[in-house]
Amino acid sequence: MTNTENVEQVTATEPTGEYRSIWSDLRGVSFSQGWLDVDGIRTRYLRAGDPNAPKLVLMPGTGGHVETYAANLGPLSEHFDCWAVDMIGQGYTDKPSYDYDSFAAADFLVKLFAAAGIERASLVGVSVGSWYAFRLAATHPELVDRLVLLAPSGAPNPDPEDDWYELYRMPLDQGDDDVSSGVKLREKAAQKPTWEDARQILTQLIHDPRNITDDLIAARVDVMSQPGAAESTPHVMWWRNTDRRIANTLTKKELAGIQAPVLMFVGKTDFLQPITREILKYLPNGRLIEFEGANHWIQYEAPHQFNELAIEFLTGEASPTPRA
Repeated sequence: MTNTENVEQVTATEPTGEYRSIWSDLRGVSFSQGWLDVDGIRTRYLRAGDPNAPKLVLMPGTGGHVETYAANLGPLSEHFDCWAVDMIGQGYTDKPSYDYDSFAAADFLVKLFAAAGIERASLVGVSVGSWYAFRLAATHPELVDRLVLLAPSGAPNPDPEDDWYELYRMPLDQGDDDVSSGVKLREKAAQKPTWEDARQILTQLIHDPRNITDDLIAARVDVMSQPGAAESTPHVMWWRNTDRRIANTLTKKELAGIQAPVLMFVGKTDFLQPITREILKYLPNGRLIEFEGANHWIQYEAPHQFNELAIEFLTGEASPTPRA
């Protein structure tokens, strides 16, 4: 039996605000920024909330940074000890010279938990961050409470008889579609980051251009300009290689084995929306919310709605309906 019923539709009704910035989202929040030694990898984090509260680890997507969650840390930290982390090779975290695939990321998370003294946590992940969360939940279920995943990726690995089997195996940097153009843009921007390149990257992630602020563009340019960022780009974008992508993609059986409750968000115009529907079919405790008027970064584009829904789910006040 597959899960096809737990799908809800929501329209993003967020006011964008004339003066929105990263700091306007954070200025009322008590938080700290620091660097943690994770098995020799200097790892940047933002932490907010009561240290004695349940743990919540937040992971950005490809090439991302913790500012992705600026509008979420405040509300989430009222309920959780929040750790927003620049994942291995990304943001202001060290960039070792190997691929940061889902297995490497799960291993990094295990070591991060140990370094931070986290015994168990819920996870929030955007895009490839959700892939990392799925992998950790599949390989180390004892570490995971609940999953909140935005624009999920990394599953399920299609069987030859599936309609999208050949599509999934196409190279992601050789076509003229939005995904291929995005890959090419990121590769170009990594070599010599410009304001316009960063703006175009964010345009692919954010539905309403009013939410693409100068502050956010500047943050992206600075991240792409960090020492080692250009050299690490192939390691960050390991998933563009078809063989690596297939080897890392969770199988339907692995998805079905994830017992942690999962709440997924996806924009109705997001290229990952069909994949998210496929993922839902195999999760025993999954729920999907599709947003009209938002794209890849729902937590940033519709923060009030996202925060309310995520908190309700993470605190156990709303859960998926398990399938029989």
